[in-house]
Amino acid sequence: MNTNIAILGVLVLLIGAFLFIQSGTNNTYSQEVSEVKTYTVDEVAKHNSPDDCWLVIHGKVYDVTSFIPQHPGGDIITQYCGKDATEVFENRPGSGTPHSDTARQLLENYYIGELKG
Repeated sequence: MNTNIAILGVLVLLIGAFLFIQSGTNNTYSQEVSEVKTYTVDEVAKHNSPDDCWLVIHGKVYDVTSFIPQHPGGDIITQYCGKDATEVFENRPGSGTPHSDTARQLLENYYIGELKG
């Protein structure tokens, strides 16, 4: 009989721990989804210098300010600060080819939100 009570106690603890972890996971997911920031074209346009450079690519907003010195294409990136750079991202000047998968993955490090509208 004592064994049954002990097993029941362990099961209750395990179920409680599982429910606690699940509720924390769901809350974290909800917070992440609700924390996506959105920006207007006018807000992005204010970040138009090498010292404060935001780009829009495919409707996503990126703060690439810290990346400018490392950009393999040089400071050409600064011509697009505060603007939609989708076209130039997909058709690089000089080669006309899109940026690589590596560049696309790197870009995600600078993601700050979505363009409104």
